[in-house]
Amino acid sequence: MAAHVLLILSLIFSSAAPSLQRASGGRVPGTRLMGTVNKVANGCGCYFRPVGEDASSNRYIFFEDASEGAPLMNIGGRDVRLRLISSTEPPGGVGRKGERFSRRYAAGNIKIRMSFVATSVCPGSYDPECVGNSYDVTLTASKDTRRQTVKAEGGCGC
Repeated sequence: MAAHVLLILSLIFSSAAPSLQRASGGRVPGTRLMGTVNKVANGCGCYFRPVGEDASSNRYIFFEDASEGAPLMNIGGRDVRLRLISSTEPPGGVGRKGERFSRRYAAGNIKIRMSFVATSVCPGSYDPECVGNSYDVTLTASKDTRRQTVKAEGGCGC
């Protein structure tokens, strides 16, 4: 009896998998929407790695090199250039550790929200030792009916 129940359950779940894949654009729900952009940071910009990623790696979840213009993220296995929609960043820049702000980006039907918390901030006066501010970031990406949130860390500066 128990073997029959297990056989019936396995048939039900195995026949449901193809419809789940079709409903999510060929992917089973729960798979990663955001990937990493494998580029080397060469200059000024904002670069963020997923929390836990080796700090010496070039695996960025958000890549904004000032010389390249628009920020870049890997969404659904494809590198996508983003357009800034809005920002709550203070006009004069972040002035203290713990300060928060957010940015919203879009690219077609892709929407990105980044929530920043400053973890270190360069002083207001010039300091050649300080090359940029560091942040903990929560990135939320949505595309069609899919949504994913990832914690990242990195910074903005030169």
